[in-house]
Amino acid sequence: RMQVLALEWDNYSLALQPAARQDGEVVWVPADAFARAVAAECKEVDGQWAMCRGDLCILLAASEVQVLHEVRFVRIDACAAPLDLRWSVEGGVLSVLQGRQDESGLGIGQVPPVFELPDLFSGALVSSASFRGRKTFFYMWASW
Repeated sequence: RMQVLALEWDNYSLALQPAARQDGEVVWVPADAFARAVAAECKEVDGQWAMCRGDLCILLAASEVQVLHEVRFVRIDACAAPLDLRWSVEGGVLSVLQGRQDESGLGIGQVPPVFELPDLFSGALVSSASFRGRKTFFYMWASW
């Protein structure tokens, strides 16, 4: 039985119609709606389905495409990396981030990783997670 997934795109909720689905370890996204979200197009190339953006065409094997209720779905793991997308599933939510993994820094709206540092005055550990949802400014420096 497939589980319907909510979608977060670059840390914002985004509704795909129909919704993404998870079947065991495999995540399926609706081909046309997902392609529009990544400024691509899902089309047939020489008898094989492909996800294309600009000069890039990612050919999809038959096992990476399925039709469910007359809607074509593709495996996200078949096209995410070539499209510079990172993704994960946790708690019924498919999170998709655009951009290369090796980029440094965070963009507006992106959530930093959770970290703990000692309070300068008390020495007690303070978690960055306790500031989620509030405007926060972290000033960091190094002496080297």
